[in-house]
Amino acid sequence: MKRRRPGTFINEFEGASEAEIRDARPTASELGSRRSTLYIFLFLFAAAIGLLVAAGFIYEERSLALLESVSDLFAGDDDDDDDAEVGSTTGGGETTEATPPDLPPPTPDLPPPVKELELGALEVSGKLAESSVKRSLDKIKPKLETCLEEARGRAEGFAGSLEVSFTIKWSGKTSGYKAEASGGEDEKFESCIKTQVTRARFGKPRGGGSAKVKQRIEY
Repeated sequence: MKRRRPGTFINEFEGASEAEIRDARPTASELGSRRSTLYIFLFLFAAAIGLLVAAGFIYEERSLALLESVSDLFAGDDDDDDDAEVGSTTGGGETTEATPPDLPPPTPDLPPPVKELELGALEVSGKLAESSVKRSLDKIKPKLETCLEEARGRAEGFAGSLEVSFTIKWSGKTSGYKAEASGGEDEKFESCIKTQVTRARFGKPRGGGSAKVKQRIEY
């Protein structure tokens, strides 16, 4: 038998006799073996499909959760971008505006603090210690503050300074009182200060001498 070329049944067995073709034909056992293999493959494939379907019904909740997780994973970036542009959203998809922070209430304009009476620079010359004169003036300071309160009752915001000078005689009494005001002037206030200073008790200068005093009162 002469074969022209392999490839197809016609090309392979063209010109062959019937006996040759019959001899070359596969036997029934071979065909049965091939069919059995095909049936087994189809059966296994169908069984695998059945198992997948059964597993889907049995683990339906887990399967849905897995699908949702995968969907959220791919859609997460888009949601973040949308939230950044729109802001906070409610369950119905409506946007809500951000609430501005609470601002502190405005501070009312407070009046400037009132300066208290202060005993400033002190100069003492003569036979009396400066510390002794200072103690005496500190004792009458509350009375001097009362003079200032009365002056501010007459004129709100009354302020300034008063430079007083006087002499302490050998007996401890004062003489030669003088005062020079700077800033606010009030005759009643100056008279009140003079009364308190000249009535104050000072120490006696040593050796029967005297002492000259200059005291700056600021208010």
